[in-house]
Amino acid sequence: MEVEAESGSSGRLNYELEVLVGGEIRELRIDSRSGRITTTSTNKLVSWVRNLFASDRTMRDFKPLSAIIVGLEKQSGGTVTEVEFEDDDHHLHYQIDISTSAGSASLYIDPISGQRLGFALED
Repeated sequence: MEVEAESGSSGRLNYELEVLVGGEIRELRIDSRSGRITTTSTNKLVSWVRNLFASDRTMRDFKPLSAIIVGLEKQSGGTVTEVEFEDDDHHLHYQIDISTSAGSASLYIDPISGQRLGFALED
């Protein structure tokens, strides 16, 4: 799973993300101001490959990514700029890049508990 913040043709900030819905990966574009989904598409090949190699853990046990992002932005007063879902030797986590008035950092978040596992400050 990956989330990126991008400026659209109108100059407005959009979030692009991939979500797993019923075994299919859907790519969504969400307006950052309204929270409305502006476009969706399905990548069936990527969905098939990911399902083929899926681990025993299921994403239904995960805390909603939207809740994690909203909480981080509210707590920091910053903006999430990118999210990656990573599996390092079966240690699942989100790497969430956030930009604040104090600087930028990468946070490592447990997808099940939503707890911070660590962070790295950007130069």
